[in-house]
Amino acid sequence: MPTEFASYTIDLPSPDANVRLMEIYDIWQQDRAGSIGPNWGSSDLLKFSPNIIPWIVILDVDPSGEHLIYRFWGTGRTSAMGKDMTGQSVDEIEPENVAKKIAAEYKQVIDTQIPVYIRSTALAEDDDPITFDTLKLPLSNNGDTLTGILAVVEGLSKRTAKYKTTSILTNIWTDSSDI
Repeated sequence: MPTEFASYTIDLPSPDANVRLMEIYDIWQQDRAGSIGPNWGSSDLLKFSPNIIPWIVILDVDPSGEHLIYRFWGTGRTSAMGKDMTGQSVDEIEPENVAKKIAAEYKQVIDTQIPVYIRSTALAEDDDPITFDTLKLPLSNNGDTLTGILAVVEGLSKRTAKYKTTSILTNIWTDSSDI
C-alpha cells in the first residue's frame, strides 16, 4: 500500500506549532532584527538545542533563486536519507519527484521571503500515522536580499526508525497535492 500524505502550512507564531521549532523561530526573530533574515555568518547553531541540530540544513540561494546548494546537512538527515548532501544541489536529491517537492517548498520561502512552517502527516504501511513538522527560515547576508534558508524538521526520526526515509518520501510526495 502506498503511503498517503497530507500537509498544510501554519501561520507563525502559532500555539499549534512544535515547541522546539518555535524556539528556533524565536531565535531567528531576535537575530534578524527586522531584516529579511539573519546573516548565516553571524548565526550560531550552538544557540539551538543539541537534539535539533542534526535535523537542520542550511542552503545557499543564488541571486536568481534557481540554484539551491546545501551548505550544511545535519547528521540526522544523513542517517535518515542515507546520504550527506553537503555541497550538493537540491536537484540532486533522489528520487526526482522528492527533489521537485523539496525545491517547491524552498521556492515558497524565496518568493514570499517569510518563514514557512509545514505540518505533514504520513499514513505508512502499518497504517500508523506519523506527523512531522518542517520550519524553513530566510537568511540574508545584507538584510535586504534572501541569500540562504535554514530548514529544520522535527518528528522525522520516529518515522525513520521503522522505514527508510527515501522510499517513504517517494510515496509521500507522489501522493501529496496540498503543497
